[in-house]
Amino acid sequence: MSSCHKDVVNGSHVKKEELPLSVYGSNAAHNTTNALRWIVDRMTLSSNSSKKMIHLSSGQCDPTRYGNLLPPPDAINAIAETLKHPSTHSYTPTFGTVAARTAVAEYLTKDGSPCKMEPDKQWEVDLKHFESVIDKRTRAVMINNPSNPCASVYTRQHLKDIISLCEKYRLPIIADEIYAQMVFPGNDFHYMSALSENVPIIHCGGISKLYCCPGWRLGWIVIHDRHNAFQKYIRPGLLSISSRIMGPSSIPQAALPSILSLKHKAYLDDMIDLVKQNADLVYDMLGSIPGLTPVMPQGAVYMMIQLDFDAFNDIGNETDFFQKLLDEQSVTCLPGTVFNAPNYIRIVTTVPTEMLEDACHRVIEFCNKHKKI
Repeated sequence: MSSCHKDVVNGSHVKKEELPLSVYGSNAAHNTTNALRWIVDRMTLSSNSSKKMIHLSSGQCDPTRYGNLLPPPDAINAIAETLKHPSTHSYTPTFGTVAARTAVAEYLTKDGSPCKMEPDKQWEVDLKHFESVIDKRTRAVMINNPSNPCASVYTRQHLKDIISLCEKYRLPIIADEIYAQMVFPGNDFHYMSALSENVPIIHCGGISKLYCCPGWRLGWIVIHDRHNAFQKYIRPGLLSISSRIMGPSSIPQAALPSILSLKHKAYLDDMIDLVKQNADLVYDMLGSIPGLTPVMPQGAVYMMIQLDFDAFNDIGNETDFFQKLLDEQSVTCLPGTVFNAPNYIRIVTTVPTEMLEDACHRVIEFCNKHKKI
């Protein structure tokens, strides 16, 4: 342990008095939190050592974790090819290279042709409640579609209804569309920017989800601003913020034009089919278990499951369910508390199918053990 010393004069002798060293952090560091990690990291967790751990929770839902979902081979080849070029290994502009930004613009142009949510309406926004919480402090509206954690995909009309309310109250929209195009058959994804005439929109996207490469750490922000509402403050502000990170990684950025220009339909169809089959499996296996009500997802890689605590003998809330399930069955999930969704848990549907089936059997065993008799 480090310490500091203070000279103390005692007659003709000088002795050292040790004082504990205490270094204060900044208010910015103290006030920076990740709500999800804040809750989970502070839980006292243990698992059943006799059962192999199955991760269906946050942080462990990386689709590449188990090797069943990997990036497209031609995307990997594009990364490898960029390593041969000297310019790949140098600094890049903080706001991205011209080639990468052009590729994103062309890609989006080509593909562009806590409010209360309503689970029984595929997690649509409760528009009356949404309007009621808008006040003088509201500066923007953030929409995550397709959704994490709900795995909902909003209809064109519902998105237009949200845009209309934002236009009424003169609010810009931040559209988190990182799961764009990750939708199950029978559902359609719509970019909000393609639906808005007057409301300025900041689109947030990337390749980490659709191409199963979260470790490549490459995303983008695109401004859709027909009337220059962002011109004076937001555009310069975004450029200033981007300068703090010295630019995105040069390697995936150099490969981005190739990745976005390639045709990945077969790859994407296979990936979405796997996730959909896994969702169907969980829905069928857990849908008839007393105390559990899965909400069938429409896309993304998640499923929300409602808990009825009246069906259990000794489980009082979703955090209790999460902790006991991990302790007894070595299966992780996420309590809905971290998403401001009490009485729910969230699981991911990207793990290998046989592992997911094993996890469902363990959840059923757990529920039977704790069911109210």
